[in-house]
Amino acid sequence: MRQPTRSRLWLAAALLLTAAKLWFAQALPVRAIGGSIHDDALFLQLAEHFLQGRWLGPYTQLTLAKGPAFPVWIALVFQAGLPLFLAQQLAYAGACALVIRALRPWLAGAGAAFGGYTLLLLNPMSFDGNSLARVLRQPLYATLALVVIAALISLYHRRAAAGPRRFAWAGLGGLAFGCFWLTREESIWLVPGVLLLLAALWHAPTGSWVDRTRRALPPVACFFVAAVVPVLAVCTLNLRHYGWFGTVEFRAPAFRAAYAALTRIQAGPELSQVAVSRQMREAAYAASPAFAELRPFFEGPVGDHWSEKQNFPAADRQIFGGWFMWALRDAVAAAGRAPSAGAALAYYQRVADELNAAITQGRLAATRGGGGFLPRWQPGYTGRLRAETLPYVSYFFRFEGFTARSPDSTGDYAELKLFRDLTRDRMGRAPRYPDRPVPEQERLAAWKISVLQRAGQVMVSVLTVLGVAAQVVFLGLIVRWLRRGRTGYPLWLAAVAWLSCAGYVAINLLVHVTSFDNLNPSVFAAAYPLHCLFIVAVAAELRGVGGRHGLNATPA
Repeated sequence: MRQPTRSRLWLAAALLLTAAKLWFAQALPVRAIGGSIHDDALFLQLAEHFLQGRWLGPYTQLTLAKGPAFPVWIALVFQAGLPLFLAQQLAYAGACALVIRALRPWLAGAGAAFGGYTLLLLNPMSFDGNSLARVLRQPLYATLALVVIAALISLYHRRAAAGPRRFAWAGLGGLAFGCFWLTREESIWLVPGVLLLLAALWHAPTGSWVDRTRRALPPVACFFVAAVVPVLAVCTLNLRHYGWFGTVEFRAPAFRAAYAALTRIQAGPELSQVAVSRQMREAAYAASPAFAELRPFFEGPVGDHWSEKQNFPAADRQIFGGWFMWALRDAVAAAGRAPSAGAALAYYQRVADELNAAITQGRLAATRGGGGFLPRWQPGYTGRLRAETLPYVSYFFRFEGFTARSPDSTGDYAELKLFRDLTRDRMGRAPRYPDRPVPEQERLAAWKISVLQRAGQVMVSVLTVLGVAAQVVFLGLIVRWLRRGRTGYPLWLAAVAWLSCAGYVAINLLVHVTSFDNLNPSVFAAAYPLHCLFIVAVAAELRGVGGRHGLNATPA
């Protein structure tokens, strides 16, 4: 069979596979949680405000707590007339296709490209029905990460091409990265991989360093300019509507300074997973008149709501580290100190200044400061880290927790109205929701979900075996590279994917150890596609095709 005919057959197979996945995945219902005011319901409320032309709506302590990219995505999908989950599946399939198309020069024929596409497309966590069937930003986050990487692969392959083609890929990658940055707050984990992929543009078999720099710098600059555009747009809108030039308040220096100052205080016993204990709050009330304004709320309704009552006496109002930042924002709002973002951040800066001054003057005992959200390391965390690391990594590596079956939704008709109106998807059964499912539709949906369940279990087994094999082969390829001093581009890409996954898992492991139990499929949603990409890249390098288009070779 001639090569063009074979390629068309593989393309037809890929299209059929994509159509089949979309058809089966349509059966997944929305797991609506009406009371999720910090997640699902918040995103839908922000999307509704955007659709009404009011940006993100009136300012509250939640308006700028999370990136706006996902609410804007919900609104755009609604305007396009598409069900939200279908749009997410289409976008993910498109990102998978973009990655494989970018990798095509290093893959051994159309069959290998189809195999790589299958691994990415059928990543079982892309149709998980438990935690990832909620209205969460993880699916968009994973898709944007793939688009960024696909664009940078294409940019590398075309680094010697005419300017417009390079700038088009650089612009797409930068725009996707800007949106990625605006989707979640811990997006720093992808930055090292992005920088490594951009650094590869300087590698060429011929030409001086100056010549390569002259050719690489313009598309790199284009990438960063394109990335800054959506960020600047959001900052400008926030300044206009809320009096603050920034993206999300968790990244605001004033909020970070106040949080860091509170976590530095030394008072009372150190409590596991508690970043700011009640005793530390009492010391802060005495040292900071601004923070003392929050006492009636922390030691009242706000503290009652957020306190951990299973492990500590209810009267102590001890708040886990993962929840304290939310409790702090609620207390500030309850005290009337957050009429706008500008006013709230000015208040946080005042708290930080007063606490830091008290620490400097010796009126308040404290450790040496950090500036982030990582709580002070306690002796017990070291043992917990040792005990939890292997199970935590294994959970990710083995795709544990996957199920295509979704729990019931929760909430009454009023709480679930936005879910019904804005998602355009079939909602999971809710005991307090009056609409009842159609029996024949439910039977078909149940059959589809059973097929997805079996397919997902097969893919979990396949990806676990391939993941182990890829890790072993990757180590051998690294050793070969160290001995020979030469590597193909797929190995470079595999290293980027491996480092990105490792960084993402490490960030969440630290949260798990120091702040709250953080182990479920949605935690790793953005890293699973990169793990699949790692397997594909290792396979491409192993086949030896990368040698013709390596870091030091002339691209096709």
